[in-house]
Amino acid sequence: MKTPLAVLASAVLFLAVPPARCDQASAREALAKEGIAFTQEAFLQKVAEGDAAHVTLFLEAGIDPSVPNSAKRTALWIAVERKQSAALKALLAGGVAPNGKNAPPMEANKTIVFEAVDSGDAGLVRTLVEAGADAKMANEYGVPPLAEAARTGD
Repeated sequence: MKTPLAVLASAVLFLAVPPARCDQASAREALAKEGIAFTQEAFLQKVAEGDAAHVTLFLEAGIDPSVPNSAKRTALWIAVERKQSAALKALLAGGVAPNGKNAPPMEANKTIVFEAVDSGDAGLVRTLVEAGADAKMANEYGVPPLAEAARTGD
């Protein structure tokens, strides 16, 4: 039988471990059980494939979604460029904000909303804008995404 002091020490230790750590460990275990390495490359591959379930697990496991690949594309960029709506929604639902850190402007100051407009997929544009992406920020030529959409007939 535990002494009151031992019970108190156990309770303090339990409270000192943040719940996120437990969730992160569980998510990493789930990825490992499926033979998926907890690496940035594997995460970005799952985004490119549109694998929303595994994208969610990576986020729960604590992956940094703002780390770009060799082409300087973050997870949000990859989801939009590949037209992976499910992965995009999983990223946004997981707390990945469509801001300068997670979706920095690319060549010619092209924004992620501009890329979504160029994709021709109105659903991607809607999803980003509803999540707070700046739909008014113009590229280096002064063209905002809405003007590009009008120009292309979208």
